[in-house]
Amino acid sequence: MTDDLEPPDLETLKALLSSLSLHRMGPPDEITAASAFLARPTAS
Repeated sequence: MTDDLEPPDLETLKALLSSLSLHRMGPPDEITAASAFLARPTAS
């Protein structure tokens, strides 16, 4: 696997963040917690 992705330019990042309800990206621990919650058998 290669890591040749470049970070988005400032305008793209602003557009992305403005489309999110909290206007921020979640840190990895929040994403992990949400994924674990949704993967539980009782979540369906």
